[in-house]
Amino acid sequence: MKIGIALMEKNIEKDINQTFARAPYFAIYNSDNKEVVYFDNAAKDASGGAGVKAAQFFVDNNVDAIIAYRLGENAVQVLTKSNIKLFAPREELTAINNINLLIDNELNTLVDIHSGYHHG
Repeated sequence: MKIGIALMEKNIEKDINQTFARAPYFAIYNSDNKEVVYFDNAAKDASGGAGVKAAQFFVDNNVDAIIAYRLGENAVQVLTKSNIKLFAPREELTAINNINLLIDNELNTLVDIHSGYHHG
């Protein structure tokens, strides 16, 4: 399973970033080989549509699941259309701890969906 997360640093031993689309970095963790690959988030500085751009990044990288604190409606539409499952992290735990909980089927489905942050 490929799991996507948003991070403040390129380190899964740290916390998951509170914001999804505006996080400085993304990571994709492959549970089959325990490999993690880090990416700079190209969507973070977008003037609009950052959530959709961030979501499309994970779709394009064939992730199976996302762990995030909250997502916008448009990002959720992009992710769920591609059958990507959405999970809420446990706040007191690091990214890798949350990844391990997901692998063990111990994370709840994400319910914090907002209308998005629109500029204008």
